[in-house]
Amino acid sequence: MIPIMKPDYSLDDLRLFWLVARSGSYKKASQESGVPLSTLSRRISVLEDALTVRLLERNAHRVTLTESGEEYLDRCGPLFDELNDITHQLYSAKQSAKGKLHVAAPINLAQQWFVSLLSRFMLQYPQIDIELTISNKNIDLIENHVDLAIRVGEMTTPDWIVRHLTDIPFCLCMSTEMATNSAVSLSHPQALIHYPVVVSKPVQHWRLIHSVTQEEFNFDVAAKARFKVDDLHTAMNAVLAGIGIGLFPVTMVAPYIAAGKLQIVLPEWQGRRRPVYLLYRDRVNMPHRLRLLIDFILEQIPAEIHYRGQSC
Repeated sequence: MIPIMKPDYSLDDLRLFWLVARSGSYKKASQESGVPLSTLSRRISVLEDALTVRLLERNAHRVTLTESGEEYLDRCGPLFDELNDITHQLYSAKQSAKGKLHVAAPINLAQQWFVSLLSRFMLQYPQIDIELTISNKNIDLIENHVDLAIRVGEMTTPDWIVRHLTDIPFCLCMSTEMATNSAVSLSHPQALIHYPVVVSKPVQHWRLIHSVTQEEFNFDVAAKARFKVDDLHTAMNAVLAGIGIGLFPVTMVAPYIAAGKLQIVLPEWQGRRRPVYLLYRDRVNMPHRLRLLIDFILEQIPAEIHYRGQSC
């Protein structure tokens, strides 16, 4: 009965045998692998002992494969050739401006400026493809294989690099028609209780700050809301239709205010600024295509999201 062989040889040693056999020289294999000659010779001997066969014949001038060595090389050589090819492909893909990136962003920011920015990026780098997930829910970045995400609000994402991009100020608005027909004067956020409000989920409270006194007021909109929706544009359309008062980013409502369709409510009170962050996983093993996108975002953020210094 033939005893069962235990596979206790090292794949590292097998790879060294492949290098020696392919180059026909211990010296060349040592230079290619960075393994000292003495260590290389010893590890090939360890492999031969583990396999209980001689693989190489050595003399002062050359290295020759034994019959067993030729058979072993014929079977394992293509495996290492394939591994070598895929390693070079992965390295090349990591270093080049091509490949796919999976990006995630909130719906409103995607519609306002991020899709436009990504389009300019892809035009500049035609071999980089983008898969964009837009959602107001904070999807699991790892489970969904996200390379880069834009998020709004305070971050609680461990093990991700978080870079602050900007802060978004908010202001209260109602339709001009609603303001004309209103019988209640608004001089303090407490008076909001007399009005219907439109809420963009998942917001539960409006945190308002007086621009001069820095007084803060929290208004429970979850209990008061007449209309709730998880999209800011839909919420704004409801406010434009006269459904109620809403709290929106300044730049989002500015064109409607200029057109006379919306009016500012309590202009001295503004919503607490919400930070916008860029999230990505790793600085060290980052693909070149991701580095290019991060740099592009930091350099090309359009003027419309540089909210600092703007007001209602």
